[in-house]
Amino acid sequence: VIEQHLEEIFELLANSEEYPQFYDLFTAPLHFRLLRQHHLNISCGIFDKFMGAHGKFKESLSSDTRGLLSLYEAAQRRAHDESILEEALTFTIIHLICYVLNGDSTLTTQVRHAFKQPVHKGSLRIDVRHYIAIYEEEESHHELLLKFTKMDYNLLQMLH
Repeated sequence: VIEQHLEEIFELLANSEEYPQFYDLFTAPLHFRLLRQHHLNISCGIFDKFMGAHGKFKESLSSDTRGLLSLYEAAQRRAHDESILEEALTFTIIHLICYVLNGDSTLTTQVRHAFKQPVHKGSLRIDVRHYIAIYEEEESHHELLLKFTKMDYNLLQMLH
């Protein structure tokens, strides 16, 4: 039942030509990637608001590392003739490499992992252990959610 409702929501979102203005550089690519992941055709128009002059991404976005990582993952879901996503891939790689070379945080670890294995190429159940470790390092992690996630992961490990 939940999956059916999610599919209905995904269909509704995919068929919408209007994107919420509050979508930031993290949320818009996440929205795009999740819909593409579910084989729904969503327009690259969702990224238009991030474009500056000459069809390039705004340089002001380069300081939003979490957003860049989200955009990098979304660009991995590009189709053959989607030039905006080709541009997104180039833009994000350049700025994320600079971040990795100068940073030392859990976000740096996430970026390195994304370069090695983008989300869509990995196995969710295998990658869970990696994401649990990253989430545990986050100062803002929710203790109960972390405990539940670890229990779920361990239970699945015992079943296999």
